[in-house]
Amino acid sequence: MTTTCAFTIGLGVTLNLLFGCSSRPSSWIADDLLAALQTADDLERARRFDEAREKLAAITANVDGELADTVSLRLCAMWTLEGKKEEGRRCYNGSVAALATDEARALAAHRAAVIALDQDDRKAARAELLAVIESWPYTDAAGGSMRTLSAMRREEAGPTAEADTLLGLASSVAERTASDAGVLDLYLEALLGAGRIRFVHGSIREAAQILGHAHSVSAKSRWNDDIAIWRARALGALGRPHDALEIYESIIDDRESSWFVGSYESAHFDDALFEKAETLLALRAPDAARTAYLEVLKRAPASRLVDDAAFAVAQLAAEEGDTQPARQFIVTYRESRHIPAARELLKREREQ
Repeated sequence: MTTTCAFTIGLGVTLNLLFGCSSRPSSWIADDLLAALQTADDLERARRFDEAREKLAAITANVDGELADTVSLRLCAMWTLEGKKEEGRRCYNGSVAALATDEARALAAHRAAVIALDQDDRKAARAELLAVIESWPYTDAAGGSMRTLSAMRREEAGPTAEADTLLGLASSVAERTASDAGVLDLYLEALLGAGRIRFVHGSIREAAQILGHAHSVSAKSRWNDDIAIWRARALGALGRPHDALEIYESIIDDRESSWFVGSYESAHFDDALFEKAETLLALRAPDAARTAYLEVLKRAPASRLVDDAAFAVAQLAAEEGDTQPARQFIVTYRESRHIPAARELLKREREQ
């Protein structure tokens, strides 16, 4: 039987490791590691950084693998915590070759690039961030590098250039998506970002094309629902409400399954419910829209959209001469931004 252990080693970092992942004696890990890490924490809090680094360096001499990687990364982080950014940058860059895992190598390179950006060395930062994506596109750090590059481009040249950058990054890893789910996630995140930017800034047709392609290959990706909701919005804006409704229905009906928490809805479940109702209203199907708005209240009672749905129900009822839902709305949703409009519904009734 394999035993799993967890260690918290400062700066909010918790390690999970299997005995056997290090070639060092497990007795050293069990007996001395926590004490050594606690001492390093205490020294760091006391801002006795040199002594803390010595303690961490001693730990790396007794462990290897992922644990050694995490301690090494913390050693570098300590330089920046001390305010010595250049030393931290050199530490991260110098550690890349010695680290055991690609995730750690990518993270070290990413952090060095972020420090370069903070030092306003944008040329070096850009080159280093691109290198992370090219070398380790399947890692979490590659996603961080992509998001940093995206933000840089937005600051430099605006959202159109930002979307172009994301499309270029997607293209650069496209051929590697078939063999690695991590690369596919990065590819889809880039397409989602580009499609969302195009949509928000009015290039609806191009947004629909980008998001449509992404949706065709995203079924097993963590980005699937994000892509779906934005694609539905783009299709609705293009005058294809029935296609949008089909996607909203798929989001509403697609319950994820987890052995840990059981079944749960998409993060966009409430958005899909509400936007389905809005689409039905735009199609001049008020009865179906009312039913859909009520579904928001019933199935997503904690949603930020509840008062929007309740007010829409009140509006539909008022159009038919029934202001009781508006009165109930004012009592139930006292802090809603729709309160003035709800009072206006009652005012109109009195004037008639």
